[in-house]
Amino acid sequence: MKKIIFREVTPEAVETDILFDYDGLSEVSGKNNALYIFGDRGYMPINKKEYDAISKQAENIADDFNALMGNDHYYFVNFKECLHYYGVKYSPVMVHRLKEWAKTFDNDIEGMAAYLTITTGEEWETYTVTGYCQGDYATALYCKGHYSEESLELYAGAVAGTVSEFCRIEENDTCYGFFVPDSVKWNTDELRTYLSKQWGDNEENITLELFDGYTQTANYMEA
Repeated sequence: MKKIIFREVTPEAVETDILFDYDGLSEVSGKNNALYIFGDRGYMPINKKEYDAISKQAENIADDFNALMGNDHYYFVNFKECLHYYGVKYSPVMVHRLKEWAKTFDNDIEGMAAYLTITTGEEWETYTVTGYCQGDYATALYCKGHYSEESLELYAGAVAGTVSEFCRIEENDTCYGFFVPDSVKWNTDELRTYLSKQWGDNEENITLELFDGYTQTANYMEA
């Protein structure tokens, strides 16, 4: 029986940026599968330029809709012209929903979730992970049905600091980059299953080595 060790990487050596280095954030292919993650002080590890562009479009549409509702036709004659300008598909229902949305739009994450729900025709939601220190958090904005809670816990947790990294050791080969939400790590059986699925190992062959802090020993020399 071959022996496989999954060893927890020490906290200071964890590199969660690996999670966002590749286009591996689309659980369900197709339209509306983008994922936006917001951390403390506006940190966004992925899709920031794309989100900023959508956010600016939403802000402009809200301003222009509020102007039209106030009988200000300086920029646009009507709502249809406004939507065509921004590349949003026009319909009376779309106009009605955007009118109600624009009245209270504050360009926050919840407001953007509402905007994307209206303009894409699919429901967008937020998922928040809280870290261990005050102010440590991350919120994911995603389209419902495109991401599982397990993956959101992983990706948002990587920003909030609630994810651990493991390396896989088999004889002389060591491979890093196996990430696990801490909520999974705390259950040994669940952790073994989680890691076995990432590589395809048999659970019976896996030995887990969890980080348990550092030890300090005193050294002496003869004088």
